[in-house]
Amino acid sequence: MDSRLPRDWLVMTLLRPWSEISGRFRHSLLIGNGASRAVSESFAYESLLEVAGRPSQVQPLDARDRQVFELVNETDFERVLGEIDRAQSIARLAGVSDLDALAEQYVRVRSSLIDAVHTVHPLYADLSSNRLERVRDSLLHFASVFTTNYDLLLYWAMTAGGGSRLDRFRDYFWNPEISFDLTDTGVAPGKTRVLYLHGGLHLFDPPDGSTVKASGSEGDSAWSVYSPLLALTFHYRGATYPLFVAEGSSGRKLTAITSNDYLNFAYSEWIGHFLPQTSPFESLVVFGHSLGTGDEHLVRPAIAQLQQAERRGEPLPEIAVSLRPDNSTALDARKQYYRARLGRDEVEFFDASTHPLGFPPS
Repeated sequence: MDSRLPRDWLVMTLLRPWSEISGRFRHSLLIGNGASRAVSESFAYESLLEVAGRPSQVQPLDARDRQVFELVNETDFERVLGEIDRAQSIARLAGVSDLDALAEQYVRVRSSLIDAVHTVHPLYADLSSNRLERVRDSLLHFASVFTTNYDLLLYWAMTAGGGSRLDRFRDYFWNPEISFDLTDTGVAPGKTRVLYLHGGLHLFDPPDGSTVKASGSEGDSAWSVYSPLLALTFHYRGATYPLFVAEGSSGRKLTAITSNDYLNFAYSEWIGHFLPQTSPFESLVVFGHSLGTGDEHLVRPAIAQLQQAERRGEPLPEIAVSLRPDNSTALDARKQYYRARLGRDEVEFFDASTHPLGFPPS
């Protein structure tokens, strides 16, 4: 290797640009927090933790909560929730009868996360329409889009420009009440399905048992995608908070998911996605998603089905994962991590900044 070549060129050669592999990956896309951070670093856990501690928040962290984050040396809310959950289990095994303080802390930390996401959320007016339209078009590249993000960025990208491109998306909230109907989930070929695996700021589960999408069409102009404001009410149709899953363990996440008709359907679609007799799994792109231990409910079924297909001698679907350019040692470590998490040695890695979801803020 020519030592005179600039370091940036050397680093870039370790990851392929999205344009080189995009033609092979058109089936499914899984989006995680990295896509939101590409739009605003306010979505970084460090930023959310700082905001969550402000007394002005609806549900601020108190001093004891912040001490837990310091004790476990974490800024990731879900991992801290996992530690609180584990503390409850250990205390229960030790015969501690009064677990109210821990239970209350768990609820407080969980609520403070969604409050912080709401607080740091960029305004629609502050986002470039060109960028939203590029993201929209990149989503239409896929037959199915799954996301674990809570923010409105994906929703806004889908609706950017309106017209015929908007009609190509299907999010399962299409009846006059803009609610989910388990008996009406058919999607015509050629449409891009969008499923929120962990809920979102625009989804609510009112006391009547339904799951609804907030919409400006009902006169609530703050919810219009063209509104310059993000005036979320947190009291939509009687629901106190948006529908979101931020439990600390995969098991608790799965319990929350299966207790809601829409989330359970979305999760079933994710799982069914890997069952060859249901829908042939052609390819998967993982963008900005860590596939952490709190997401075992997403990772483990996929790995199990892939391993069964491999044992049957069936051709395995291709998987691509986005990474940010870094030095070779760091990149090698990240590649090994994803190979281990996915149980696959054959994983394609591409430069996140070359995909519309990963463009740095302009």
